[in-house]
Amino acid sequence: MVGLAGGAIGGAGYLAGKRNPVIADDIGAADAEGACPPELCAGLEGTRGVLEGDSHASRIVDVLRAQAGRVGISIVGEDRAPPDAAFAILVRRWVPIFERDGAAMRARLEADVEALGDGGRRRLLILAPVPDFPLAGAECVLRADRYGIGRDRCGLPRRELEERRAGAVAALREVAEGRSNVRLVDPIDFFCDAEFCRPVRDGILLTKDDNHLTDPNGAWRFFAHYREAFWWAFSGRDATGG
Repeated sequence: MVGLAGGAIGGAGYLAGKRNPVIADDIGAADAEGACPPELCAGLEGTRGVLEGDSHASRIVDVLRAQAGRVGISIVGEDRAPPDAAFAILVRRWVPIFERDGAAMRARLEADVEALGDGGRRRLLILAPVPDFPLAGAECVLRADRYGIGRDRCGLPRRELEERRAGAVAALREVAEGRSNVRLVDPIDFFCDAEFCRPVRDGILLTKDDNHLTDPNGAWRFFAHYREAFWWAFSGRDATGG
């Protein structure tokens, strides 16, 4: 496995990294940070939920099932939530599909929210789009380290990212607002500071290609970062006791 925290890497490490672009490291800290808040864990055994989406759902399904499974929650991946599902999580690559046909996608989103949210009776967590970076994260970072040209070439200015995703995020917010059973997580601050967005956080590679989280690294840190939102979906309660 290839670590990314230590500057330039040798040729053998670079080739190994290309063969295995999901750069691995210890996820123990992220695992612990994402664990169920103690005040929420009781009485969840037997709860069921559904994860619905595209290839982005496949990047987070393992961490969702691992964390939820420890307190007896099961998560299925189906086009429709089973009748006994207490919650649903919806994730897609929203930006390009809104760019292709915003009106049609808005209508589909409204229908999905009604169906997955069971008309307001089921909790629904929607994940807004992760950044679309200009280059594949793993290959770009490895090359940047190899040639000493700086990892920022793998990212982009926050303003540019926000401009491209503005329509999709606005539509998601509008659909979520006014629905007490729906919450929206916007992951932009997970990737961006006030000025710039990067596929690396604290030396850890977050994206495998130009828009998918690495698994386990990015996915487990993403879950830990938004732990309160995910555990609200799982439990129906807020970590503050709400």
